[in-house]
Amino acid sequence: MKISLILAAFSLQIIGQFVLADDQQPPIVDTKNGRVRGYSKTLSYENMTIFVYEGIPYAKPPVGELRFKPSQPADNWTGIYDAHGYRNACMHSLLIKPDNEIPETKHQSEDCLFLSVFRPAKQTEEKLPVMYWIHGGGFETGTIFSVAYDPSYLAGIGNVIVVAINYRLGTFGFLYADDEDAPGNAGLYDQLLGLKWTNDNIERFGGDPNKITIFGESAGSMSVSSHLLSPLSKGLFKRAIMQSGSVNSWMGSTSKAVALKKTKMVANALKCPEDDIKQMLKCIRNASADDIVKSNQYGRNAGMVLSPVYDSELIPKNPVEAMKNGEFHQDKDLLFGINRNEGTVFAEAIFPTVLSPTIKNPKLTKKQARTLIELLFGIFKLNDPKAVADFYLKNASDSDVDELRLSIGSAFGDYHLTCPTIFFGETFAAHSESNNVFGYYLVKKPSLSALLECVGYMGVCHGDDLVFLFGFPIELRGTVYSEEDFYQSMDMINAWSHFARYGKPGKFGQTEWQPTLNDRSSSNASASVLQMDVRGKHRMIDNYFVPE
Repeated sequence: MKISLILAAFSLQIIGQFVLADDQQPPIVDTKNGRVRGYSKTLSYENMTIFVYEGIPYAKPPVGELRFKPSQPADNWTGIYDAHGYRNACMHSLLIKPDNEIPETKHQSEDCLFLSVFRPAKQTEEKLPVMYWIHGGGFETGTIFSVAYDPSYLAGIGNVIVVAINYRLGTFGFLYADDEDAPGNAGLYDQLLGLKWTNDNIERFGGDPNKITIFGESAGSMSVSSHLLSPLSKGLFKRAIMQSGSVNSWMGSTSKAVALKKTKMVANALKCPEDDIKQMLKCIRNASADDIVKSNQYGRNAGMVLSPVYDSELIPKNPVEAMKNGEFHQDKDLLFGINRNEGTVFAEAIFPTVLSPTIKNPKLTKKQARTLIELLFGIFKLNDPKAVADFYLKNASDSDVDELRLSIGSAFGDYHLTCPTIFFGETFAAHSESNNVFGYYLVKKPSLSALLECVGYMGVCHGDDLVFLFGFPIELRGTVYSEEDFYQSMDMINAWSHFARYGKPGKFGQTEWQPTLNDRSSSNASASVLQMDVRGKHRMIDNYFVPE
């Protein structure tokens, strides 16, 4: 699957518009590992200045005998660490572009466990709320050094500190071998260690360790929900934001048996023994990083992407059962939500010859659409793929090809992203001690999507929320993005930062954002969510997700 992140060619323009500020230098910070020097950056919006501490090591390089093991805290250093400039991205899939094509992401290494701290330059007596960002990328790709995930505007306009973290991906991050040397979830252990680092150090940057909000999108959101279930994360954060993904999904987590099957596929690709766990693990550990990346590609092509493992120390139970039983951190505040057309870009990547929006007058009938949906859900091993196809095609006709294509995308997106996320949010609300649980449904498409493929019929695609949250329409107001985009971006930044500060998002534009009050007495009730449209059209909607 080839997915293009935000504006590969366009990214250089964005980077060029940031100005390094010489007149306001950030203070040197004494972390528990040593002293750190950052740099200042002035944004185009109101000449706002932020301080950036980029690429701070928070863990020992997970190489050699540490490969596949839970990460260990970084060693101390002497002198002043210069936290300025891109560090290595973690080893990741070669199939997803342009992560290997733009300067800040193409340098990959196993020595990649870095985090960055962004904070407003303006000094205040208030200890600032902290937002801990976990990037997405299907547990296979992504890095905090990508321009797509630059939180500068969120930190500056939201008046919060943002900590962004690299974590191990693919085989390096999620290999499970039923052995203490490879217990699985290494990428989640990285996130956990980075969260501990944040608790230990963020006050020195002006942050409040008692107001930490973990947030993420896609696989990052799946990770956030994992930490909401994990006893190991207890006491390390106060709030959570989940954007388009949950641990209780097909890709969000898996059983040990399935995880071990995936590991044996990796071993087979590397020509390693599969019968003896110790010998298999030794062989994989001794393989080159590049060969391991290629073996991960082998598993991906066979539908065996590595992912978090439950029935483990970090995720003790099957997430669906844990949620139903209320076995999660019920005292946390939660903001969760999805975009209107989560599945279109993925479905298009699987069936490009009929679903690509660039095809004029595609030859697609209702019967063919039914076949594609049944094929997909047969792969997902659902008992009755025909029933799924019946549901999504009940109002479609041969005369409306775009509606047929949207139906395929909706079936995929609902199964993988929408329904698991809504289930998590409304189940969390049913057990919540804080009652600060809020949902959203984004129906406003940005003028330029996060994914270059997302045009035409494809709608509000997976990742479009990040365009607004990370301030692209503010940086590029009146050029690529419209005034509606600008205000949506401002509203989202203000709501996310308000939630991090108070546990409630407050008003969205002029619309009061009501909490999700799941009706426990009714089996036919679904989450109440804020429908995010253009300004003036935002509104709360009830029970929208009941049919799905």
